[in-house]
Amino acid sequence: MGWMPKNSGAAGAAADMRDMLKRHEGVRKLVYNDATGATVKPVEGYLTIGVGHNLSVPMDETLIDIILDYDIRKATRNLIKVFPNLHEFGQRRGNVLIALMFNIGPGSFRGFEKMIAAIEGKKWGLAADELKDSEWYRTVGPGRGDEMVAMLR
Repeated sequence: MGWMPKNSGAAGAAADMRDMLKRHEGVRKLVYNDATGATVKPVEGYLTIGVGHNLSVPMDETLIDIILDYDIRKATRNLIKVFPNLHEFGQRRGNVLIALMFNIGPGSFRGFEKMIAAIEGKKWGLAADELKDSEWYRTVGPGRGDEMVAMLR
């Protein structure tokens, strides 16, 4: 993961990021509705994606990690558009911001205007307070929320 500081052990840092997202998001091998958690079943035929890839068959861990790594890279690219100096933030803070971008997407992320301004001013405590005082925090709850707020400080 090219955004990480030099000498951070990029392979280990990527694994840490993957582990955190798996813990926060959960891992499901079949297509599910993220609002209800229910497995999605087609009314007719098979759910497919890409070039006829059947989503009705459970995914193995290798495919789950390939997709997750792709999504982490995409979230990182979107985050660098907001913070071109992301590499200066350190692994811990970078992971929090990537996880947040991963979770809510670029449009919602840009709505964190006060948090973004605090980060640009290197006011990490204020940025963490803004993250905690958000609808996102109220939605994910104190377990995940407090972990990420503490990592951002």
